Amino acid sequence: MQKSDVAVIYGMSGCIHCLKCEQLCQSLGIPYMHKNVMEEPTTSEFRRLFPGEVNVPQVVWKNRHTSGYKDFTQMVKHEMKIGAI
Repeated sequence: MQKSDVAVIYGMSGCIHCLKCEQLCQSLGIPYMHKNVMEEPTTSEFRRLFPGEVNVPQVVWKNRHTSGYKDFTQMVKHEMKIGAI
């Protein structure tokens, strides 16, 4: 497994869309890590990676970035369609 195979979910505790991203990963066996944007050093990392972005979740997976649960599900569906997962 490569580092890019791990979905990095930048979110906040209590965010239903962040939780849905995690549940999607769990249900499909996609390794993931949750980074809380309200805690340092993740706050600084979030600002550096996504300047001007205020919405969560922001997900980085397979060297690509997507914003929100809906867009992440589309990315996952595409990966499934091409047989990458």
